[in-house]
Amino acid sequence: MKWLAGLLVIALGVAGLVRGAVAQPAKSSGGGGSVVGVDGQIRQLSATTAAATMTVYNTTGTADRITSAQSGAGAQTTLYKSSILVPAHGSVALTGARRLVITQLYSPLRAGQYVTIALSLQTAGNILVTARVPTSTGSSGSVSPSTPSGAHS
Repeated sequence: MKWLAGLLVIALGVAGLVRGAVAQPAKSSGGGGSVVGVDGQIRQLSATTAAATMTVYNTTGTADRITSAQSGAGAQTTLYKSSILVPAHGSVALTGARRLVITQLYSPLRAGQYVTIALSLQTAGNILVTARVPTSTGSSGSVSPSTPSGAHS
């Protein structure tokens, strides 16, 4: 019977890891709909810095603002400006100069790795976005093989 309890703990732990790898929507207090981040990508820019891009969709009837971000990949995660508007029934692309920057990386990023980023929104609360390190060179930037895509406000 003890082994059954252990198996249950392992199964729940795996389920939590799988859930963590999927964007988690935040319900808004403004009625139906949710806020969710998708298409996350992260690229290492230097030994201590990475940049993450994504699109945040707001299907609620109320505009919201991203006020901060956090990631376990580095000591500090910075938005390109102090508050980013996500319009009601709209989206905002965090790409190019509008990306998130993660500094003081704890370790080098590896191709194919997933990094979870927590975005804090003024109304909807927190959402989790999974950003993937690309496995090959793409048109939006280069990646070393040994190291690791709306409307605008």
